[in-house]
This record gives sequence, C-alpha cells and structure tokens, in this order.
Amino acid sequence: GKLIWKHKMSDWVRARPVKKGDTIYVATLDSKLTALKESGKKVAKKWIQKLGFHGFTADLVAGGNGIFATGRDYLLYSVDYDTGKIRWRHGILDGAFFDGKFVYADYSASLPGTPTIADGVVYIGGQDGFVHALEVETGKELWKFESGEVVTGAVSLIDGKAMFGRIASAFDKPRKEEAPPYFAVDMKTGEPIWISREFGNVWIGALENDGVMFTGDMSGNVYGIDPDTGKKLWEYYTAVNTPQEDKPHDHHIHGWPPGVYCMPVMDDEYFYTGSWSGYYFAWEQKTGKLRWRTQTGWPETGGGLPDSAAPTLHKNHLYVQKQGHLIAAINRDTGKIDWEWKAPPGYLQNGTLAGLRDKVYASITRRVTHIPFSTYVHCFSDVENGSELLWSHRDGAGLTAPVVTDDQLMFGSSTGMYLTSLDPDTGELKWRLFTGGEMTENVPAIYGNKLFAVSKNGWLNVVE
Repeated sequence: GKLIWKHKMSDWVRARPVKKGDTIYVATLDSKLTALKESGKKVAKKWIQKLGFHGFTADLVAGGNGIFATGRDYLLYSVDYDTGKIRWRHGILDGAFFDGKFVYADYSASLPGTPTIADGVVYIGGQDGFVHALEVETGKELWKFESGEVVTGAVSLIDGKAMFGRIASAFDKPRKEEAPPYFAVDMKTGEPIWISREFGNVWIGALENDGVMFTGDMSGNVYGIDPDTGKKLWEYYTAVNTPQEDKPHDHHIHGWPPGVYCMPVMDDEYFYTGSWSGYYFAWEQKTGKLRWRTQTGWPETGGGLPDSAAPTLHKNHLYVQKQGHLIAAINRDTGKIDWEWKAPPGYLQNGTLAGLRDKVYASITRRVTHIPFSTYVHCFSDVENGSELLWSHRDGAGLTAPVVTDDQLMFGSSTGMYLTSLDPDTGELKWRLFTGGEMTENVPAIYGNKLFAVSKNGWLNVVE
C-alpha cells in the first residue's frame, strides 16, 4: 500500500487506465488520452492526445494494435500505442462523418438541465452526472462536482450554497439508505457542505424564502427543508385524499407514481407547484399547510398531469397546463380557474409559459417524437386584459419554454435545432441561430446581454 509515484493529470480520471508493457494509458474528462512511461519509481509523460470534446468515463482497453477508448460523444477511438496518433474512429450510434465531424442519425441525449446564473458564474447540471460552475464571460470551468447520475433540475443558489438533487434509475422511493443523495455544495469552490438522503429522486430545482427551502420528488412528495442543514421541516404527499392515495408505486407508467415535475413558484407567503396526482397546489411556506388545490388532470384517470410545464405566476394568476392540451389561469388566492384556452385538435401543451406586463406567451406542439412535427408560439393578453389571442408564430418552442425581455421573446425548440428571437409585441422574427441540438423541457436563461441555452447535443450555447 506504499505510494510509489504519482502524476498530476489534466483533469479528473473516471475511466479505468490500462497498462501495456512499461506504459500506462490514462483518459480524462477533458477528452485527453495520456501515455505515461514507467521506469522504476517514477513516470514520465510520453505523449498526450486530445480525442473529441466530451471526455471519457468508459474503461480503456488495450488491443492488438492500439488503445481503444470510447468517448461520451459515442465515438470509439483506436489510438497508436507509440505515437498517440488516431488510427481510426467509429460512431457507436448510427450516423456518418462529414468534414471530420460525426453526424448522428435520429439521436437525442437525455433531458438537459436549465442554467442558473449569479455573480458572473453559470451553474449547470446535466446528463454527464456533474454540476459545473463556469465563468460567464469566458466559459472557463471554475469547478465541477460529481453527483453520480443525471441532474435535470436547475441548480438552486441559497445563502452561498449550490443545491441540487438527482435521479436514479427507479421511480419508486427506495429505502432511506439507498435513496439518491441531495447535495449542498459551496457555490464558490464546489466543496460539499451537507448531503442528505431524506428525499427521493429529484427532477426539479428548489426555491427558498425566510429560511425554508421547497422542492419535490418523483414519488409525489413535497418538502420544506432547512437550507443550512438539509433537515426536513415538513412533508406533504400530493396524492393524499385522491382516488390514487393507496395505489402502490411499483407500477410505473406516464402518470404514476404521482411525481413532482413542475418547478415551484412562490410569492411572499405561499408557494405553488403541481404533480402527477392531477392537481396544482398552494401551500404555506413555513408550515406546509395546504391553502388550496385545483384539479387539472383527467378526472376519470385520477392523475397523470400536470407534467413538466411549471406554473407561471403573473399578476394574480398561475398560468398552467391542463389535461395536456389546455392552458388555464388559476386565481392564486382562491384556486379557481378563471380562464382556459384549448389547443387545436392533435396539439399538446406542455411548455412553461412566460409573462411580461400585459401579455403571456405559450408554446404548443403537434406530436412529440415522431414526424410530422408542427409547433407554434402564441401570444395572449393576460386575464386582466381580456385573454385574447394577439398573434401566433409557426415553428415555435414546442415542449420548451420561452423567455421574454422588453424587446425580445427567445426560445429553443423541441422539434428543431435553432434558437429563435421574436418581437414580443408583433411576433416578427428578429434572428435565428443553428445550435445542432433540440431543447426539451428546459428553459434558456438571460444574464446581462447574454442568453444561455443547453441543447440536447450536450452543448451550453452562449449567445449575445
């Protein structure tokens, strides 16, 4: 067990190295493959080769003529032992090489996270199992923290801590000792402050007010949490007092268990979200006492919606999805639905709305993963101003939420590989930018004069 030698690598090592003769081959998360020649009690770098952009977590294999390395870009590389030269590369997924780049056929990665930005730093988790902190101006990585699984929700920044949960492979709530961890790390260094297993698989981010943090899990539980310690202050099961209350969680379908997939919103006293139990809810922040709940799922099925479209709090209403194809405005004081809009036949509404001044903006899509696609962004006057449809733009966001400023409405698309900007008053096109990847169920973020958007090809796009 005595240390013989050590060598500083360029980044984390998550792929098992391999030894061939007197040379050790090591792949790192910054996409580099390094050959280290061992002589007695020391090693020296023989060569270093950069392979792609997405890094390595799969173990290396020594073959007859070279090292085999599989990148997180789904490319298999064969690298010469002596020189580090790439002998060949092969796409694991269906596709082809064009001008040195591999173009995937019908490929989509898992759902990416939504950026959170503060004090010149962007925090983002994703399908690589890490949360990254990057400089806004340069993209330089300040730190990364390995969560072990996909981080789909926005990272929450609370009292100097970056908070996030993650998901495991099972939807049902595991035993406490096996539950996925929920993390609080120092937002400047990425060092862990506390880790809790009091909560289950967490799909969404969290909010905090006056010393209480709120989030929910994929088993349908909503929590009030002490952000300083991770201690659970209160808990509410969203299927309580519903026809599904005693239904077991071991039957996994779209709509059950009653998971919380809606990012919460809040005002000074209450916070609001929905679950697959078929309801949106309002709770007191301090106590978790239920103020009201409103059914928006199908009554005959007893659940299944709302899904990942988060409620949008605009003036005195929560703008939400209803039954998958309607938009509803819920009075935040009473829980009563004051207005509804029904999408055309065959269209789905599952994107978070945006609101600014006297308008709200919503996206709809015809079909989700199969051709033919058809998407729209609609602009309505808000409930206080008559709820009229003001304009529509075809080729819209689909399952992706728009964000709005004084002079731009910006969005990615679940059916196209573009970021788009429209005039928020007229719907006229201002610009479009090709990103090479769709966006699904995540939201762009605005910071200063920059738009941050994560596409499903694994890239964080920063646009002026």
